[in-house]
Amino acid sequence: MFRTSIALVVAAGSLAIPLPSASAASSAHLTIATSHSTATFLRAQDPNTTVHAGTLTLVVKNKGKHATDGGATTVTDVLPAGLSALINSAGFGAGPVAASGPGWSCSGTTTLTCLRGDALSGRSSYPPITITVRVANSAAQRLVNTATVTDAAGGVSSDTDSIRVTPDACPCSRDSAVPDGTDFKLFTSTTATDPVMSFFFCVE
Repeated sequence: MFRTSIALVVAAGSLAIPLPSASAASSAHLTIATSHSTATFLRAQDPNTTVHAGTLTLVVKNKGKHATDGGATTVTDVLPAGLSALINSAGFGAGPVAASGPGWSCSGTTTLTCLRGDALSGRSSYPPITITVRVANSAAQRLVNTATVTDAAGGVSSDTDSIRVTPDACPCSRDSAVPDGTDFKLFTSTTATDPVMSFFFCVE
């Protein structure tokens, strides 16, 4: 049996072999999607003091084929006029911080910022960020919430969510005259920072 060895000698500069660039090797692409909990948010009408709340949801997705490098990912949401963050209100599912989500570190009440530093696989999403908000009596009929995600390289993506707001038909609150035949339910929330917070709701 004979073995033949073939040596390939390439002169300098005669053969160019392209190497993948750093950007090609890490073709991650983060996007963000915003949504809200119900088709329509309710708001009270003065002098009604009933509290109406809703939930905003933010989801960051890597639409690229490759994982992110584990650098800092930042999500920012500036709440529109007419919405304010609810905190420490167990009855509405609101915890000690305005925004939260598994693996996220969030802060702020009007301008909300959430950070994380773990890698995200391609074609997958981080756990959602949820924000519990109170709807003001003065909220406009249409609100627009905008959220932005910034990746470690400075790439930015944003999304907007249009929220319809309608007035509650409830004609009264505990501070106003009560029409004959009106039925009420009392809700009480007790927390460390809000020992007793009671709301009266009309029952249609």
